[in-house]
Amino acid sequence: MDVDGEAERLTQFLVAPVPPRTLVGGTGDLDDPIPAVPPQPGRARPIRSDWHTRRQNPLRPGDLICGDCGQGNAPRRRFCARCGGALDQAETVRRRWWHRLRPSRGPRQIALTGDATGRRSSAEQEIDQPGERRRRWFLRGQIATSGVIALSTLAYASYPPLRQYVNHEVGIVRHQAEGVLESQYDSVRPNTVTASTSLPGHGPEQAADQFGNTFWAARFQEKGDAPNKPRSLTFHFDRLVTLNQVVITVGALHEFAAHGRPSVIALSFSNGVSMNLTLKDSRNPQKFDLDRAIGVKSLKMTVEDEFPGDKHDDVAVTEVQFFSLIA
Repeated sequence: MDVDGEAERLTQFLVAPVPPRTLVGGTGDLDDPIPAVPPQPGRARPIRSDWHTRRQNPLRPGDLICGDCGQGNAPRRRFCARCGGALDQAETVRRRWWHRLRPSRGPRQIALTGDATGRRSSAEQEIDQPGERRRRWFLRGQIATSGVIALSTLAYASYPPLRQYVNHEVGIVRHQAEGVLESQYDSVRPNTVTASTSLPGHGPEQAADQFGNTFWAARFQEKGDAPNKPRSLTFHFDRLVTLNQVVITVGALHEFAAHGRPSVIALSFSNGVSMNLTLKDSRNPQKFDLDRAIGVKSLKMTVEDEFPGDKHDDVAVTEVQFFSLIA
């Protein structure tokens, strides 16, 4: 039996015949040029159905937000971990402003010592982790603040005198804020003006007549009076008013140095509130804010001290003007 012939016969069934190669414009040699292949259009990027769905992880400060799928990625990544999009123009998650008020926790540390159950000994428990004491005090402060707010709210709701006092103080603060934010004032003129004493020709009404050539004057010390007995003006209003500013022009403008000028004035309102004003020795009008002149019917202005005059032993006031905020 011819072994070689039998092997050749079996091999022909295992090898597929190669079709003849058709050459176009060549001789079939290895030196023939390879025909040029025109550029093929690129394959479009497949659109996955989950690209524009909700992101699968929470955004943390510093993460890079993928512009294609909205996934948050670590700052060190260059391509999105979800869709593979480039992150060279990705937006960075910024830390919210209220997060800066919280104390930083720092990296979490786990003790490597302990017993078989993983519990630390009492000596090891006394060793605080970095920032642990600060976090403890911050938590205690939050608890104490919450307790104070709760007790204050309960006292405000259940104790009427406290509620009235708080409402009054809040009204004062509100008027002060309105005085700072709003600069529109309306003049409030008194109905009548009276004085404890006056010099002839310089009655108390001349302190509120809005004329600069008239003034109220009174002797600072009269015969039979106690030493340095104060002189006073009382302004009466025809209704309850709220006063926010007072403008005082001291002395006699045409003879400023000849007459005495008030240096300290005490204001007493009909609502029981009083305050002192310290004036400058100037012929220019001086403006003062009134904090507690709320719902007053009259105002008493007492001259406590004066700048003495060169010729006359008296005290003079040219004009007193009151103003209220326009509602």
